[in-house]
Amino acid sequence: MSEAVVKELVAGVVGRILHGQYSRKLDAMGRCVMPPQFRRDIMWGRNPVAMLNPNGCICLFPENVWEAYVRAIQPGDIFADPEAHKQVLWTYARSFSVALDDKERVQLPDVLLNELRMPVDTDVEIVGCRDHIQVWEKSRLDRFMGSFPDGHREAMKYKPQATVAAAAADKTEKGNGGQGQE
Repeated sequence: MSEAVVKELVAGVVGRILHGQYSRKLDAMGRCVMPPQFRRDIMWGRNPVAMLNPNGCICLFPENVWEAYVRAIQPGDIFADPEAHKQVLWTYARSFSVALDDKERVQLPDVLLNELRMPVDTDVEIVGCRDHIQVWEKSRLDRFMGSFPDGHREAMKYKPQATVAAAAADKTEKGNGGQGQE
C-alpha cells in the first residue's frame, strides 16, 4: 500500500479512532440501531458503505475510507487471472451503500445477511475497528475471538518500572549533553 493511500486512509478517520463493542438486536427486517457513539462517525460521507468481510461480519465504512481502501487493492489482470477477478468481485459485488433511517437504524443488505447466514431477529455486536464499524452475529464473534491471544496479553502488560527507568535514562542522557553515562 502506498504512503499516499495510507495517509488518505488515516485522514478518512477524521481524527477519531472508532472503538468499543455494543450489543444490539437485529430486527426482523435486518435493521439494527447504531450506538450513539458511532452514529455521526459512520455518516462522514454522503453514502456509507456496507461490505462483506470474509471473516464473517459486515463492515460499515464511511464512504471516503471505503474508496481509499478499494483504490489500494491491486488485483492484477482480471481478464487473465481468475483469482484477481474473484478478488474484484468479492470487493465490489458485496459492497452496498446504506444509510441511517429516522430512528437511527441501519438496514443491512439482505445479500450480505444471506451470504453470512446471519438470521434476522438475532443478537449482534457492533464493534468499532479504528476506521470502520463491524457488525457481528454475537455467537460468531465469540467463536472468532476465542480466548485472549497470548501475544496481546504480553503486549498489554503495564510496566511502570520500565517506564520510570526509560524516563530516568533519558534525563541522565540529557544532563550529560547527550553523551550518556561514563
